[in-house]
Amino acid sequence: MNSIAAYILDKSSVGWIILILLILITAPGISLLRIDSSLENWFLEDDPALLAYNQFKSEFGNDETILLMIKSDKPVDSDENIEVLNDLSLRLDNLPYVRSIVSRFSLPSDDILEIEAVKRLIETRNPNAAVFWLLLESMDDPDPQRAELLDNLQEVEGDYPAYRFYKAGYGVLYHEINRISVEDSAKFIGGSYVTIIAVLIIALRRFKVVLSALLGLSSSFIIAFGIMGYAGWSINMVSMVLPSLLFAIVVADIMHVIKVNMGIRSQQPDLDSREAAIETLNQTIKPCFYTTVTTFFGFLSLTVARINVIREFGMIASLSVTIAFIVILLITMPLTLRWISGNYPIRKIQKSLTWASWVNGIARRKILIIVSISLMMTLLTGGIFKIITDTYSIRYLLPDNSIRISSDNIEMDFGNYLPLDILINTTFDQTSDSLWIQKITRFIDRVDRETALQKGVSPFDEVPPNLLPFPLVRDNGRLTRIIFRSPMESARKLKMFEDEALEIASQELGENINIAFAGYMPLYTRMMKYITEGQLNSFGLAFIVITLLMKITLKKWRRVLLSIIPNLLPVLGTLGLMGWLNIRLDIATVTIAAVAIGIVVDDTIHILHHYYSNIDNGKNVLPSLISTFEITGSAVISTSLTLIAGMVVLLFAQIFSIIYFAFLLSMCILLALLCDLVFLPALLLTRD
Repeated sequence: MNSIAAYILDKSSVGWIILILLILITAPGISLLRIDSSLENWFLEDDPALLAYNQFKSEFGNDETILLMIKSDKPVDSDENIEVLNDLSLRLDNLPYVRSIVSRFSLPSDDILEIEAVKRLIETRNPNAAVFWLLLESMDDPDPQRAELLDNLQEVEGDYPAYRFYKAGYGVLYHEINRISVEDSAKFIGGSYVTIIAVLIIALRRFKVVLSALLGLSSSFIIAFGIMGYAGWSINMVSMVLPSLLFAIVVADIMHVIKVNMGIRSQQPDLDSREAAIETLNQTIKPCFYTTVTTFFGFLSLTVARINVIREFGMIASLSVTIAFIVILLITMPLTLRWISGNYPIRKIQKSLTWASWVNGIARRKILIIVSISLMMTLLTGGIFKIITDTYSIRYLLPDNSIRISSDNIEMDFGNYLPLDILINTTFDQTSDSLWIQKITRFIDRVDRETALQKGVSPFDEVPPNLLPFPLVRDNGRLTRIIFRSPMESARKLKMFEDEALEIASQELGENINIAFAGYMPLYTRMMKYITEGQLNSFGLAFIVITLLMKITLKKWRRVLLSIIPNLLPVLGTLGLMGWLNIRLDIATVTIAAVAIGIVVDDTIHILHHYYSNIDNGKNVLPSLISTFEITGSAVISTSLTLIAGMVVLLFAQIFSIIYFAFLLSMCILLALLCDLVFLPALLLTRD
């Protein structure tokens, strides 16, 4: 190992050449990055639910609508409002990507207002409010074209300052999440940099050393995101946490190198700077490599998920930590150690007396510590059984978000607005049979009365064909489409609405009827199953792989088992905390277990690597632990606080799931720090 350490220290020019080439090759890829948080992007291309949705669109056309509600201080049927809203209707109809518009101001005659189905479609509860349904064309490139349409719509709204505009729809919601993803990603990158710089300055107090760390951070970020752009991966509400995670992980490794160097020079003051640097590399390269591998597989385990955005996040995150390790090994480590001069301040906290007191205190109370922490973790873990798997798109947004406010206002003044499509396969004879039509009518009436679904419209309603721009029958009438309006609810609630409608259908239409839900909403409800599977599969795979890696690292199964306990407890405790705090397992928090176990195991590896090196060299348990904490204790504390500092930035996100992710991961790191500094040494003192 000495020859490798000396080569890395003396031949850093090779590392610089590699780094510069990588940056030159990958940097242009950053310009190819796109923002996409749309629901379709969550699914794999061959997913049955996505294929069914695409088939539905090929048969009935694009089903995306924007519901625009306009409110004034006067009734909408006043002369002044009628003139203005008629003009607005014409302007909306002429917007690009709008196939047609449905409102009381676009009807050919007032008589049509008396048709019951028309009332269900356009009538509002508030006499001072009017609705406009904008049915959109199929878009070649949906995200930018939808953004253009919404920008044009914003301009139109600006021409009517006396009116209040509210808009809603799946496209509107995911456009807003895209906007937040761009805004928050920039905020996270800038905030992470500022936070990490502050932590480095406080911890290291040397400009050159801080500069070295920032060079490693920036280089890793540019290369990783350049590759991300070339690969066609997108920034979304899951991947936008990556900058903060990457910065924190990179700085954690740098902290270990610097703190170990300080510990070595504190224990061996006669070493010159070069000898101390080589000894530092000897003691850190291997554990840093092991921690990179465990973090790599923690992230990589997410690629078994059936949700596309989580797979992409797992791939780019695992790639990023690998790139970061290469940059740290070839550039940051030698540069940092060269810039740590002989008079770099050695913290007296690392002297034997302090850590000896700590370890001896644990030795005297080891049984009490093991029992107390085990009991605390058991109580926390009990919350796992209270975890609810769900996803709730509108509640991703903060309460003061304009789109969430619009949705709430529309539901209050108009009612349900999300389309839930039901497709029924029938025979040609059934479609013209009066008895069958009566059954369909009863089915719609019962669903309206007995479930949260409302405003059902079918081909058998007396609606003029030119009024409804979306077709309700296909295949010569053999495929019947019924459209209900659902409240904006979580996937769990929407699945419940579907089940209730199916039960009524079996009673009114017969159990053997071929009926299926179609459109956007079945995609949404399918997410619950994928989220549960993703959590179990990714965490299970990460746990198995990391256990095997620990076996390679520590060699003996008894040592592996001792290492797994203090790493498994914080993860299970964090999942339990989710249950006790009623934080739902959703598209962002589903990654928490696999990510957490890949990260929290890092400090344990550093501790056990030094501890068992001492044991294998013939030292007794107590001196081995004291020596280990002299070298790694300060580094473990510093890296944990650095990781938490990186997560603090995410607490200012505009999406609740990201806030919960940051909070839970911070709690997990704190629990892991407690286990590493207290529980693990108590176990080692008891078992060894």
